[in-house]
Amino acid sequence: MNKPVVPGLQINVMRSNNSVNRATDLDALPVEIKAQDFEAIVLPHEIDHLSGPLLSDNVAAKERARNEWRARNLSNIHARLQPLKDKPEGVILERQTFGERIVLVNSHGQIRLYFASPSANRGQIQISGIMSRIDPSTPLTLLGVYMQAMMLALCWRPDPRRVYIIGFGGGRIPMVLHHYLSDCAVDGAEINAVVAGIAQEYFGIKEDDRMHIAVEDGREWLNKTPVDQRYDIILVDCFTGNGNHPYSLSTTEFYCLCKSRLVHGGVVATNLVESDSLFAQKLSTFVESFGHVIDFEYQAAHVLFGSENLIEPEEIMSRAQELDSKYSFEFPFTEHSLRLTKKPAALVMESNGHKGLADRDQDTKG
Repeated sequence: MNKPVVPGLQINVMRSNNSVNRATDLDALPVEIKAQDFEAIVLPHEIDHLSGPLLSDNVAAKERARNEWRARNLSNIHARLQPLKDKPEGVILERQTFGERIVLVNSHGQIRLYFASPSANRGQIQISGIMSRIDPSTPLTLLGVYMQAMMLALCWRPDPRRVYIIGFGGGRIPMVLHHYLSDCAVDGAEINAVVAGIAQEYFGIKEDDRMHIAVEDGREWLNKTPVDQRYDIILVDCFTGNGNHPYSLSTTEFYCLCKSRLVHGGVVATNLVESDSLFAQKLSTFVESFGHVIDFEYQAAHVLFGSENLIEPEEIMSRAQELDSKYSFEFPFTEHSLRLTKKPAALVMESNGHKGLADRDQDTKG
């Protein structure tokens, strides 16, 4: 007996509930068999064995189509970014918005987005940390470690149908998700219209039927979505000009809203920095809002993953290896999974027992 071409391969093949099968018998006389229900499914299956099509042929055709699309998409991204490769070093754009200046800088081959605002010292300008950055020569490489770590949310939902990102920024994570996950829709919200425009003009982003940007407060947009519009993954990637995570995206009520928009087994990922004056309270609120929390820590910055489903770090690492093998990400995806720790009790202790944050009026929203 011949071994299967691909051991263990299982895929769904659509069959009709009605079929008409024509052939000739041993006397070369025409034969017609009309079949329904189970028989209608079985006959074409057996005929496939006689005529030669394999399941692997179906898979190979789909994979070829995906690879061809990715090649075209990457070529189009490079074409959109080509003008940036000739930009001189230094500031290439300044725009005023919301009382802050947006500054775009070409630094050592990277396009970097900053916020600039007056400091307490007269005449001094305070520059934010890097809000988004891209190397136009390698656009699928996420340059920030915390952004690379947020991609680990895929370990909870390896084949997401919908992902929502609050804080679209330069669209770095959305670009990577959109490129590799050809069956996934990526929705993003960016409160700053100028930043949303810069993402498309300088960071290679192009909206299509799977990539959408809402210029709106990300929490308000999520609250307006239909209750039955669920997401596999919700990423909260927002920082104000002073480097803090917005208060309105750190409360018990906000995380309750996120959970109401998740599919079963979905995950919320957010990033917090220890330099935030409310870090302890924000950390405690996140831990208390989810049944299970996994932490990624790097240089006093945390990416927290919250879900109602328990996934042990060892299983996450195994899934990370499978995803990395499948997509060959251009950053150390598997290595980052080794830094994940399951320590919700320890996290609460580290937060010094602070109670969770509740909604209150804020001047700055995410």
